[in-house]
Amino acid sequence: MDVGIEIISSGALSSIQDLGRVGYQEYGIAPTGACDEVSMILANQLVSNEDGEAVIEMTLYGGSFRFLQPVYVAITGADMSPVRNKKPVAMYETILMQRDDVLEFGFAKGGCRTYLSFSGGILLPPVMGSKSTNLSCKFGGLCGRELRAFDQLNLQPLEQELPLFQLKMAYPNRILPFCKFSFFSPRSIPIRLVLGPQAEYFTEKGIETLRNKPYKISLDSNRMACKLEGDPVECIRNTDILSDGIALGSVQISSNGLPIIMLQDRQTIGGYAKIATVISVDIPLLAQLIPGDLVNFMIVTRTEALKVLKRQLHLRRRKAYLKKKGV
Repeated sequence: MDVGIEIISSGALSSIQDLGRVGYQEYGIAPTGACDEVSMILANQLVSNEDGEAVIEMTLYGGSFRFLQPVYVAITGADMSPVRNKKPVAMYETILMQRDDVLEFGFAKGGCRTYLSFSGGILLPPVMGSKSTNLSCKFGGLCGRELRAFDQLNLQPLEQELPLFQLKMAYPNRILPFCKFSFFSPRSIPIRLVLGPQAEYFTEKGIETLRNKPYKISLDSNRMACKLEGDPVECIRNTDILSDGIALGSVQISSNGLPIIMLQDRQTIGGYAKIATVISVDIPLLAQLIPGDLVNFMIVTRTEALKVLKRQLHLRRRKAYLKKKGV
C-alpha cells in the first residue's frame, strides 16, 4: 500500500477525526469526533465521500503536507489561507492534488478549525467503530495522538476522475457564519439553549444573567470544553450535584458561577449542575469561536430546537449546497 501524504509540519493541533464513536459513554469513553461536524461533512461531500469519513482537523494554525500520490481534496471551515506550491487555492471546492504537490496552511481567519478531506478517505483501522483520535485515552486516529512532522498517512489510490464541485454560498449563513467575520475583530454570536436538566438549581436572576449578559470565550477552551468569562450565574445554594451524564453542549455552571460548555472530548459524567444545553445545530458555531469572541445566549423551546434541526438534516440529505464548477 502506497503512502498518500507526508506531514511536513503539523500546526498547532492537527488530528484525525470523523463523526465520532457512539455507544461507549457508559464505559467512560468520550465520543470525540470533529468539533465542527457541518464543515467536516461538507469537506467529505466535495470529494464524493460518505459524510462520516475521517478528515484532518486543524486548530488555529494549520500544517503543511506533501502529497505522494494524486488525490482529490477539499478544504472547509476556518480560512487558513491554503496555498498549493506557494499559490493560493480555493476553499469549499474540489481540488486535484498531484504527486509532489505541497499544501500549506497559515493562521485561521474568521474561525478556529479547518478540515481537510481526501477522496476515498484516510486508510486507518477503526477503533470501536470510528477513526477519530481520542487524545485523552490515546487510541484511534494515528497512534491515538495528534499528527506530527514526518508522519505518513495512507490514502485510497485514485482510480477515476471525480466531478469538481464548489459550495453554493447561498447555503444558510447560520451554518457557516465564520465565513463573513474578520479575524481581527471580536465577534458576538447568538447561541441557542434549551433550559435543563438542573435549571431548578438557579435563581430567576441567574437565568436572566445567562440570557442577557454577553460571555467571552476563555483562553482555557479546547476540544473538551468551551470555558466562558463574564458575570456569574446566581444559584440557589451551590452547583454541586451527584455526578451524572453529560451530553454534547451541556452548559455546566462551575463553583465560581461561570458557564462551561462541553464539547466532543468531554468527560462522560460531571458533578456541576447543568443549567441548559446548546442546541445541536449551534455546536459548529461554537466550535469555530476563538478566545476573545463573545457569546450571547438565546433560550428556545425544545419544539423550536427540533424545528431547526429538521431543517438542517433536510438540507444535508438534499446536498443542495453543492454544484458542479462552472455550472
